[in-house]
Amino acid sequence: MRINNSFHQARGTARTAQNLGSSSNPLSAQAVGFSNNFAPVSTSTSLGQQIQLLLLSLIKNLLDQLCAKLKPTEPPSPKTPVQPNTDPQAWDTARGDLMLFGDPTNSRIVPMKLSSFERLPDIPIDGKKVYSADHVTDDKSYVFNRESNYITVLERNPDTKAFETTADKIDLPFHPRTGAKNTQLGLNLVTGVDKPMFALIDYTKDELVAAGGRNQVTEGSINNYDGENATGHGDWVSDNQFVLLDRENNTLSLYGVNKVKDSWEVELQDTLTAPSSIHDISGNKATGIFYAALEGNPAAGIPAGVGELQLNGKNLELTRTTLFPGELSQQGAHHLDLHPNGQEIYIGDNSGKLYVINRENMEITATVAVGKGAGHTTFIPDKNIAVVTNHWDTFVSVIDMTTHQLIKNIEVAKDIPEQSAFLQAHTARVSPDKQYYYNFASDSGTFFRINLDELKLEGELYVGGTPRQASQPGELTLGYTGAVGQ
Repeated sequence: MRINNSFHQARGTARTAQNLGSSSNPLSAQAVGFSNNFAPVSTSTSLGQQIQLLLLSLIKNLLDQLCAKLKPTEPPSPKTPVQPNTDPQAWDTARGDLMLFGDPTNSRIVPMKLSSFERLPDIPIDGKKVYSADHVTDDKSYVFNRESNYITVLERNPDTKAFETTADKIDLPFHPRTGAKNTQLGLNLVTGVDKPMFALIDYTKDELVAAGGRNQVTEGSINNYDGENATGHGDWVSDNQFVLLDRENNTLSLYGVNKVKDSWEVELQDTLTAPSSIHDISGNKATGIFYAALEGNPAAGIPAGVGELQLNGKNLELTRTTLFPGELSQQGAHHLDLHPNGQEIYIGDNSGKLYVINRENMEITATVAVGKGAGHTTFIPDKNIAVVTNHWDTFVSVIDMTTHQLIKNIEVAKDIPEQSAFLQAHTARVSPDKQYYYNFASDSGTFFRINLDELKLEGELYVGGTPRQASQPGELTLGYTGAVGQ
């Protein structure tokens, strides 16, 4: 009651009092400094009363500010996607300056132009679960519709330079996952989402020329770490040999390809069984040595790890394995990458660790704490750093390539509990001058770039949806370093 009475007294006195801001009043400067809302005080009031009234007014002011902060606020309005650049000249750019992301939520390809950091007009796709647009040539891309039995063909319009869908669709006996290109044979290897099968496509004619594997739906019956896809990422291991990764049976099958007159012959040459399903392989055709990302199966008590493979003619042997240590329940390997020094392997674990494995003795030489779902490593030797994509976390992790120590985590995404929590897309890109790193915060629908000199987020473009994957230019051109993707 005393505070209320005093406050009302101050308010009543304000109607007749002189201005507290008068230069003759020794409290004026302090009072005005507190707030412009203080009530003036009568000069006939004692100094103690004036101080009391000022303090009471200050308390009320603070309470008002606190109440304002506690007051419920309206939820933010939905983001407005940045509008695409519709200038016809915007497409007139090198293929390496574009990233074409598949958006399964909105059945579209989202083109992003890197040099100007802008969005180009969407490309609508009529396939189901549009996942990626793999680079075939500078003027052609294949769109993988993971719930449709065909591939959509994109080609550049010769006049506008824009990528557009064509009338061509390449029918398949399965739902396509990803591709791997062989420039020597003019073939694109595609493996299945729903069936452990392969298809060979003559990309000069956009024609299916061969298919094989198990014509049986296994999607939905697989309980391994990395989802229910029937196959891992198939890849070429020589000029005329490729592998098919059957995730249900944990097998790796080696096939040979030869052209006889106008037709292609495919021969099953060898099959081996791995400790767990294989996500992808990386290696070098000159040495015939490859490395497989062993996904692991926590439910079955099978740890994740890395397997070393040796190709000898028509035989493929699993020579050595290195399995992850520690608790199995959170384990799971998604993707491995070979260090540019030729000596080490970087492979992430679902639990938030990145293991560095020495290729000579296949021993783990370093363990780096990164983010959940560590999946892809982008090496940038010019800056001696590696950037790790953490699919289930809000940040990327930057690692010193020499010491294998964490330098910094950079926030790039927002956690969205009500969504699937796929927070970062599979494929990243680095600008030619090594100034920027680009990727999508997938479930946030936001394209971002990181300044690699300052190691900080420097730009975001909201486009909505959930862009998942884009192939790198030339990434699938028989580099024998493994296919990219989920």
